[in-house]
Amino acid sequence: MNEIDFYSYSLFVQDERGYHNNWKYSIFKAKYGRWIKTKEREGVTPKEPTQEYLDWLDNFLSTWSKLAASIQDIQFDVAEQDYLNGELD
Repeated sequence: MNEIDFYSYSLFVQDERGYHNNWKYSIFKAKYGRWIKTKEREGVTPKEPTQEYLDWLDNFLSTWSKLAASIQDIQFDVAEQDYLNGELD
C-alpha cells in the first residue's frame, strides 16, 4: 500500500465513521511519521479501504486505546495516592 492509497482509504474511513475533518492528516502522520503535503493530496478521492488497511487501522486504534486507558489508570492511581496521603482536599 503506497502513501496515496493510504490517504485515499483514510478519506473514505473518515467520511464513513464521521471522524473529525483533520483525522485523515493525523492518521497519515501516525503511519508515515510526517504530514502529507498539499501537493500530494491534490485530486485524491476516497476509495474503499483494503483489508490490509483495515487490519492496520484496527491494530493502531486498539493499541492507542490501550495506551490511553493505561495512562488514565496511572493518573487515577496517583490522584488516589495523593488523596490518601492527605495531599488533596
